[in-house]
Amino acid sequence: ILPLETQSMQVAEDLQNAATMALFDAKQENTILQFYNSNGTYDNAKELTKNAIEEGADIIVGPLFADEVKGAARGASGTPIVSFTTDANALSGNVFSIGFLMEQQIKRVVEYAIENGISKFGIIVADSESGEFVLDNFKKYVSYYGADVVAEAQYKNKKTDLMNAVKQISDFENRE
Repeated sequence: ILPLETQSMQVAEDLQNAATMALFDAKQENTILQFYNSNGTYDNAKELTKNAIEEGADIIVGPLFADEVKGAARGASGTPIVSFTTDANALSGNVFSIGFLMEQQIKRVVEYAIENGISKFGIIVADSESGEFVLDNFKKYVSYYGADVVAEAQYKNKKTDLMNAVKQISDFENRE
């Protein structure tokens, strides 16, 4: 289950091609690979998961995004789902992720910095739900290790906004 007709179409197509190549390499004659287009929505993922199971699917691979994964989980009736989401909140008893979970990545980055003597941190994140998630978890782990976040900024997805955020946390205007 992939969002084949969305802004993420290229990623979805790459995953589709990788799955097809893997199936050919495995040379499993009793395996059928069927693709379903979720269009990136909860409702489509839920209905397509139900359809796939009715058609005999033993496992669902995908969806890509957390909201779709949650929809697929509602339609799965316990059938295992191996998703590509990096949002741990979308995972449950029969729903797994093969991606690196953002919280794990954030924790590891902070641990590495702490291990290498860094105790003051600055962070720039997107002004979005995932940016807030990153910021909240970053602060949590920095605090856990007894360090400090001394600068933070958010940007909207524009080059000038990102440059302004960099200037903000680097105190660019007051440099000599």
